[in-house]
Amino acid sequence: MFGGLYSANGVGYNEILFAGLGIGFYGHSGLVEDNDLNSTFSIPFLLDLRYRPFKKYKFSPIIMLATGVSYYDGSIGTFTLNSGLGVSVKLSERLHGQLLFCHTYERYSAQLSVNNKLIEDFYKGIYLNYAGPRIGVSYKF
Repeated sequence: MFGGLYSANGVGYNEILFAGLGIGFYGHSGLVEDNDLNSTFSIPFLLDLRYRPFKKYKFSPIIMLATGVSYYDGSIGTFTLNSGLGVSVKLSERLHGQLLFCHTYERYSAQLSVNNKLIEDFYKGIYLNYAGPRIGVSYKF
């Protein structure tokens, strides 16, 4: 299971393109059968890009791509990639709502870890792969 919160702040161009930096908090469970290691969390630091091609219409498709690194279980050693496709709804001139189907991929990298050797060996080949809905809003100042 996977869930969390995420926020990105940045600049937009003509209500079509957005580029920003984001931070979040993701909770994970069901990774392994050992209850001591079953639930954990990650904090992603991401470069976030979004494209909404039809700015004149109330409804528009939206594409998002965010990538970066995560703090995961004691180390900043996880590569993170979020991608999504969905619908953006123009609620007002400044407020848009989004409903996307997203994919999240996190790969632990023992080389970047500050954990001890036993934990490095345990996580060496671990990756987290999730797909599901994402709901969001964007506000233009």
